[in-house]
Amino acid sequence: MSNNMTQDEKPMSNLSPLLEPRSVAVIGASKNVDKIGYKILKNIVDAGFEGKIFPINPRGGEILGLQAFASILDVPDEIDVAVIVVPAKFIPSIIEECVRKEVKGAVIISSGFRDIGPEGIVLENQILETAAKSELRIIGPNCQGVSNPQIGFCATWPLVENVGNVAIISQSGTIALEIPSFLSRNRLGYSKAIALGNKSDVDEADLIAMLTEDEMTSVIAVYSEGMKDGRKLMAAIKQASRTKPVIFLKAGKTEAGKKAVLAHTGSLAGNREVFEAAVKQSGGIYVNDLQELCDTAKAFSTCPTPRGNRLMVITSSGGSGILASDAGEDVGLKLSKLSDETVEALRNQLPSYCVIRNPLDLTGNALNNVQLYTDALKIVLEEKDVDLVLVIFGDPILGASDSLKELTDKASAQNIPVVVSFLGGADVQVLESEKLQKNGVPVYPTPGRAIKALGNMKKYWKIRKKESGK
Repeated sequence: MSNNMTQDEKPMSNLSPLLEPRSVAVIGASKNVDKIGYKILKNIVDAGFEGKIFPINPRGGEILGLQAFASILDVPDEIDVAVIVVPAKFIPSIIEECVRKEVKGAVIISSGFRDIGPEGIVLENQILETAAKSELRIIGPNCQGVSNPQIGFCATWPLVENVGNVAIISQSGTIALEIPSFLSRNRLGYSKAIALGNKSDVDEADLIAMLTEDEMTSVIAVYSEGMKDGRKLMAAIKQASRTKPVIFLKAGKTEAGKKAVLAHTGSLAGNREVFEAAVKQSGGIYVNDLQELCDTAKAFSTCPTPRGNRLMVITSSGGSGILASDAGEDVGLKLSKLSDETVEALRNQLPSYCVIRNPLDLTGNALNNVQLYTDALKIVLEEKDVDLVLVIFGDPILGASDSLKELTDKASAQNIPVVVSFLGGADVQVLESEKLQKNGVPVYPTPGRAIKALGNMKKYWKIRKKESGK
């Protein structure tokens, strides 16, 4: 490779060692349990990393049962990725050693670069110039690391091991790990998590392009504080959105937020409206806050892309049904118009106290009568005018998860997302919600949050429809 090749010109294939390494060196590994170098090494070990692990510490010896080397140059094996946790002033020389060792990727956890101002910018540019002499790609600096739970590569903290199909790209380390934590709490998992920090080299567009080809990733969730190359980002989103949704949250909407972004990672936040328009134009799904990002990722992780925007609501709470109807209109979902045949089937099957319309109100008499829900759902899934379904459990409904499983599987096969809002169910709600999500049915604490997630699924349906020309 030419010595004058810039980081932007390096091939995308060079990113694989950063997320799918066969060997890792932790430079700055420590025996001190309070040090980040200890926590990261321990997480890689505890996660069951399948490759070779080399602690690097000037004192050598042994750390966590592994032989430590004084320098990465002393390691006898090839190294795919170096995770670097030492003070910023030492990193230029360490990057030089990585280049000599022909290391393919570096994850620089340390801060003290662009994030602190002009002096740090000089240091950051220095390490980039050195890395450009080889194929070395860099994530960071000033980041919280990366994680690939499929192979036990958790070069970050805390350790979140649940494997799923959502990939997370985030400039914020906390957010990069909050989304996997959220998914884990909801009995789901993630495929990759990358905290970019200052993103001196590898950026969102690079990773979106790589994850587009990743068979283990079905959903890409992104938190960004600003981009230097908008066209590059748009091209990556456009390519990815042909096969998987890209959900985007941009920080720095206000003047105060823009100043905070600059102080956090040294990024230029840019104009929010322009950024939002660019994401949408490219086929991405733009969300307004972290809660919506998490909720939408959860829906896409478990549900198929809908076949339209017509919504059916089944509820035992009239008030919740009204809230769902209002929220649906706000996000462009239309209440399904039930055919005469469907109305007649519902009237024949359900008790006379049920209100046969949309929302379909089973009323408070549905308390502990999950059969009413299954009877109603079985019938409405035969309705051609139904594209998405929200089931609202407004009381303690025991057995909800087991009773709905066969029907939700059937709905998924028909490309009809079924999501649940469970409220007013006390301890039963907690138990049944956990079981539902283990069965792949996303559960939301309010109808509004469920509808927002479904509304974003509808947006992706429109994107795919436009792309296909149908």
